[in-house]
Amino acid sequence: MTTEVPAQVEDDLGAFAERHRAKLLRLALGLCRDPDAAEDLVQDTLLRLVTRWPMVRSARSPWAYVRQTMVRVFLSRPNPHHRSLPLIDDVVDHRDAFGEVDELDAAVRRLHQLAPRARAVLTLRYIECLDDAAIADALGTSRVAVRVTAHRALRVLKIDEGT
Repeated sequence: MTTEVPAQVEDDLGAFAERHRAKLLRLALGLCRDPDAAEDLVQDTLLRLVTRWPMVRSARSPWAYVRQTMVRVFLSRPNPHHRSLPLIDDVVDHRDAFGEVDELDAAVRRLHQLAPRARAVLTLRYIECLDDAAIADALGTSRVAVRVTAHRALRVLKIDEGT
């Protein structure tokens, strides 16, 4: 069953998606590690928001609402960490959205070792630059759970947090 989307909602959501395209792709790439899956995640997130758009638009931070929705859509997918990894040449079109990450291919391959929730925590922390409270809010968990997940994920990756 399809429902018709009001033109104003479609226009507003489209404008938001266009304005934040790089941020949406950067977050999706950090979560999915695959350009095609990232595009799908962005589309699935936007589709989920169509019926909620008036609430999103009036939220204190529409981007935070969209980010939280994207993470939850990602985590609700079956086995998102079992997808094959792309080679760096396959993500050339998406480098602008992920350009500030040095050695993208190496980082992506290391993140592949992590479970989806751990990957989401590190993506929100190091790509979106969120603090633990904002990550906990996006994931619907506690700050302690975020810190524990990040600590364990970094141990798996053998990276010193410096704290």
